[in-house]
Amino acid sequence: MLKKLIGLCLVLFTNISLANKVLVLSDIHFTPFAECSRFPLYCNRINSLLDKPITEWSFGIAIPNSYKSETNNYLLTKSLHGLAETLKYESQFDIFITGDMLAHEFQLYYKYYRPLAKHSAVSDFEYKTLSYVLLQIHNAFPKSKIYYVLGNNDTDNGDYNLPSEKWLFKVAGTLSNYVPQTEQAKFTEQFKHGGYYSIVLNDNIQIIGLNTNVFSINANDTIDKNMANQELIWLSAELEGLKKSERKAILLEHIPVGIDAFKTSQGHSGQVSMLLDRKMQSEYINILEKYNNQIASIYAGHLHSEYWQRINEIPVIGTLALNLFFGNNAGVKLIDYNNSDGKINGYTTYTLTFNNNQANWQELYNFPASYNTNKTLTQFIKDFTYNISDLNVVQYRKYYNGGAILFPQPISDNKFWLNYYCYLNYLNENEYNHCLAVYLK
Repeated sequence: MLKKLIGLCLVLFTNISLANKVLVLSDIHFTPFAECSRFPLYCNRINSLLDKPITEWSFGIAIPNSYKSETNNYLLTKSLHGLAETLKYESQFDIFITGDMLAHEFQLYYKYYRPLAKHSAVSDFEYKTLSYVLLQIHNAFPKSKIYYVLGNNDTDNGDYNLPSEKWLFKVAGTLSNYVPQTEQAKFTEQFKHGGYYSIVLNDNIQIIGLNTNVFSINANDTIDKNMANQELIWLSAELEGLKKSERKAILLEHIPVGIDAFKTSQGHSGQVSMLLDRKMQSEYINILEKYNNQIASIYAGHLHSEYWQRINEIPVIGTLALNLFFGNNAGVKLIDYNNSDGKINGYTTYTLTFNNNQANWQELYNFPASYNTNKTLTQFIKDFTYNISDLNVVQYRKYYNGGAILFPQPISDNKFWLNYYCYLNYLNENEYNHCLAVYLK
């Protein structure tokens, strides 16, 4: 009896020691223009920020922005510090940021108020703004390491375009301060060339941060395409090295693979919109499938929603935006993963509300408890039913927009649910169309 008790204790201790946590943030879309006039050529707020270091930046608005708006300073700072208070009893965790810290159309806004500004001035202000957001996250969670990947808006060369070398170099230097000291030099050297990197998370797991913006259907620049090809060659070599050393990888990316279910739902009948360039996606998926056993999970953003996806046996986990632009409730995700192989044990998604201008975080749901399943996330996605009356389907569709009801997305419409359902397991256009045909009968 004593031996059994000791054995049980050892098992429990082992499971606890192997568990680790990570906080996932995505699509913050911070704007420093929230206090600007509607009239061109006039924004005192920008003038007050340009020459100040980010440690001295201050903003006047003392209320959060509303739905369909970018993230102002009040929403950013109050939500982060409210989240820190909510998670204060959690054990130490890292932070993954899956892109888009800068507001949509950042450069257009800047030019609206300063039309004669040179590109270098816009670039510098974008760099300072991104650095400011990082600093606020660090201030809220000073003990956490931060691992970040570029979003399609995080660039000084226009949406979806590869940032300039100078901008990447500066951003790399700032970001390196938030990764482990032993990895800082390697991170900087890799990130400054194309916005992607591979560094050690622990003895068993490598963090691979990808720049999937250059794979996008919207990335038409020749420079982007060349960089995309280089990145895929690099990724294949990195995963081959992990295979030989018998280590695992967690991948971070902004734009996921597959169908753009939102645009497909809004388009003409039979028209399928892709998120990535078809050729690039095919090559990328081939690499992921070849090294399926080395990749524990993929964390993505871009869709501002609470979504899943499956690539072979690899789960892809999307996270709600910390932003209200799509009419969703802002959210974050706290992941519990296995420290030995990176596989997901479970997670909790939190959503944000403001009462009396105070940030209140509450649990939206927990996987696997809220779905009452003992399956892995990959198996759960594989077995997910199309039936709109199924409780799991009802919950998934409700959680997708963070529980927001004022601005429902197409997933809430029974006609368009099929587009989102087929997105879960079918990645290329032919597979996707076959899925549509099966359920349209």
